[in-house]
Amino acid sequence: SEASTWETGISARARSALSLEMGWSRRRVSEGSARTAADLAQLTLLAGTPGAPVTSELRYDATQLREPEILRRIVPVTGGSGAYDAFGNPRFGGDYQIVTVTGAPSPRARANVQLRVDAYPGRSALGSAARRSFFGGLGLSILLRVETMSRIALGNPRYAIHPSSYLDEAATLRGAVSARQTLQYAPPGGRYDVRAEIGARRDQSGELENLRIRRDGLDTRLQIRNPLWGRMRLTTAATADRSTQSANRTDASDRF
Repeated sequence: SEASTWETGISARARSALSLEMGWSRRRVSEGSARTAADLAQLTLLAGTPGAPVTSELRYDATQLREPEILRRIVPVTGGSGAYDAFGNPRFGGDYQIVTVTGAPSPRARANVQLRVDAYPGRSALGSAARRSFFGGLGLSILLRVETMSRIALGNPRYAIHPSSYLDEAATLRGAVSARQTLQYAPPGGRYDVRAEIGARRDQSGELENLRIRRDGLDTRLQIRNPLWGRMRLTTAATADRSTQSANRTDASDRF
């Protein structure tokens, strides 16, 4: 076998308010007539000094490995001798069982992406009058995170910039994307505060060859804290959660 590696990187900083680190490498391996490429990519972008009114963070990491493929499939068995139903749900005395076989080595890519933005105008270097205004008590936080393991080479620039590649239904083995928005208000000098959150998450699984499972969730939360007599405080909270799960057979038209 013959292997060759190319690497490149860049690092830039603008005082303490901006930091950028990037790196990318590709390794090609030839074994007889077969040729494979493994890509490794990293990106870190930080903007805003700690404690500033607005700070942000972007992190991207993708690693590609070559390892034996684990082939799992749900198959019918003699009635009542299985442990699952047709959609992979555990069921005592079910009609299906999961069969696992180790296949030939194949590429697998793991990727993690995180984007965070925090805005707190009250930290501003403006005058005390501005900090005591309505906007001085506002706080905003946004978080987006993607974690996935895929058959697609997500370290390759060709796929890295396409959002649809990270949870591609046919290529994703395990993947999740979550987003959370937080808004809070605590008036300067006040003794009460309000906090609202909303979050969404999608989990996707394609570990079984003939079954695709997806779960979507949404949650919201509202919290209000206000003072009582003495040093006591009353906290009132309301929460709502909702989730749905679907399972599709790729070798039949059945759906759960």
